[in-house]
Amino acid sequence: MELLQLLLGYPKEFEGDEDSTELEVSTDSSDIYRKSSIPTPYDVTIRINSLVALSTSGWEIVLGNSASEIQSNSSIPKDNRGVIVAVLGSYNRGKSFLLNELCGLNLPSGNLIHTEGISITAGRKQAENIVFIDTAGTDTAIQKDKLDDRKATEALIREIVLHLCSFIIIVVNRLRATDQSYIQQVLMHSKTSESKTNIIIVHNLLDVETVQDVETIIKNEVEFLFDAKPDNMKLKMNQDSTDVSFFHSTNNGVDIRHFIFTKNGTDAAKMWNSQSIDGIMNILQTATDARRNLKVITEMINFVNTKLPQLFTNTHDDNSSENSQKRLQIEMHVRKPFIVLSHRKDMENLDHDPYPLSLSPKLLYDDAGYFIGISSMDNGEWKPLYNLYETEDEILAIVELAGFKQGDTRVGVGEESISIEGQRVNFKESLSNPTVHQEKIPMGSAEVGDPSPSTIQSMGKYFYKNSFLGFSIEKPENWHSASFAHTRDFINGTITPLLAKNNILINDSDTTISERSTLFVFSKLPLGNSNGKGNPNIVASIGKVDAPQGVINSCDFIGTVLRILNGPLIQAKLNGDCREVYLNGEQFSVQEWTTHMLMYSTVYQMGYVKIMKNDYILLFTLSYTDRASKREVYNIMRSLTFSKE
Repeated sequence: MELLQLLLGYPKEFEGDEDSTELEVSTDSSDIYRKSSIPTPYDVTIRINSLVALSTSGWEIVLGNSASEIQSNSSIPKDNRGVIVAVLGSYNRGKSFLLNELCGLNLPSGNLIHTEGISITAGRKQAENIVFIDTAGTDTAIQKDKLDDRKATEALIREIVLHLCSFIIIVVNRLRATDQSYIQQVLMHSKTSESKTNIIIVHNLLDVETVQDVETIIKNEVEFLFDAKPDNMKLKMNQDSTDVSFFHSTNNGVDIRHFIFTKNGTDAAKMWNSQSIDGIMNILQTATDARRNLKVITEMINFVNTKLPQLFTNTHDDNSSENSQKRLQIEMHVRKPFIVLSHRKDMENLDHDPYPLSLSPKLLYDDAGYFIGISSMDNGEWKPLYNLYETEDEILAIVELAGFKQGDTRVGVGEESISIEGQRVNFKESLSNPTVHQEKIPMGSAEVGDPSPSTIQSMGKYFYKNSFLGFSIEKPENWHSASFAHTRDFINGTITPLLAKNNILINDSDTTISERSTLFVFSKLPLGNSNGKGNPNIVASIGKVDAPQGVINSCDFIGTVLRILNGPLIQAKLNGDCREVYLNGEQFSVQEWTTHMLMYSTVYQMGYVKIMKNDYILLFTLSYTDRASKREVYNIMRSLTFSKE
């Protein structure tokens, strides 16, 4: 399999799939793929110049003049995987120049090279199995009536790049405020992508000639503004070794490497350019854990199909919503080098019968042109802007909630995340048949569910730790711990159906316990197995208390829960009074009871309850069948430790 064929997608004879609709091509056939009319550093260009163009001909795939070189000169790894690198930056920053240097090409660069959509270049010689992706530079002029289409198209391209690539190279010149904002947004989005993305910033000082001037810029921009530190790597070439100088910084936990380029043919270039190329290529060549599928176009199509229904308001008069959803998918045309809507893949004349498409009025963008909240639009939800911080003692989220009804916002703690849910009042619903001129502010349900910098809950072999609530507890070596998913399913299938109400009303007051969730289960036998003799266990759960100050105490909570559980299938009887105890310096309310469940043996139980900060209530339920098993679960509770709140 030749690399060019791999980039374009396998022909059918290589797929072995009778239902495949990928384009059957011979890469030697000049009448299938149009060749670029001017020399470019690109081998393949996907002309994603307009989202609305999908209504007719879609996105053409064009081959570069040098594409034939990679057919015979490039070997393909057996697993069809390689390093995919995105080269990003605003218009006219020198991305084409950098591609020439990295790929070993000798093609013109500068203002005459116009990048369209997504352009792909396969590395030659030392860069084999490395694929570079360039995108259309931002800031280029556009007709006023096409601004919305351009903005959405460029945002989609950015999303595609983050999905495809394991490395991002950001090219800047002398640093501007717009560059800093752009870099910050790329870092934020790369950090939240599905897999790790490595960041390299190329400082292309194309108008700087002297070594002294370069050193001044490095000090003022690279070291001061990025807080970057000098670093070096040692490269071995044959019997020789050489040092490569670069700079290293971190931003919100993301490692960034900085390389310097200057004006070709100058003293500064002799010092910096060659070693920067060697350093970048060494990083890419040795990144064996950052390889991705080299079927770039196939991967791109699959990804775009997950986003397309969210980008358009389908105005076609076909009244089947299911059919409309199906239509808003793309595929390769069966005979032409175009990516088109699926239902147009057999059409001979793609300009005939345009399919009406209108961009969704819900599309929102951040400062760098990325979509805001697009991943949740298909659920009717959106994501407000937020900042997330972590210290040794707490996790702090600052969320922009303008327009939210006070008291309606809910905060929950998940397995590895903190979620914030709420709803912005849609004032349009109170208007009588309004004419909509613009709708840019999202309304309705919103949700933020972001992984915290550290895992909120972690389950080790011999422990459970919760950094949000600030406690840890040990598990005996021969006991079992259920996975978070198994725990949730087990509780939902046994206890939850017995709770008729979503909120538990305490003592007929205005106090409720909501947002209940199970944290962990330790059991002597695997969860759900008792061998008819019972299964000693300890279950930890958390709930949110909504009560007037001073109304609820932890003993009320235990008694109310047991009263709710009583019914035809389960009977719970209190044993003695609720009492206050201290465990490792922490105060708990403790209540013992006996539980009789239909078709199960009698279980003795003990609840440890603690009201935490922020109105959370923590419950440890210990279950045992005799004095020996009671001692076992009690010894587990004795290992409970809290950090400073």
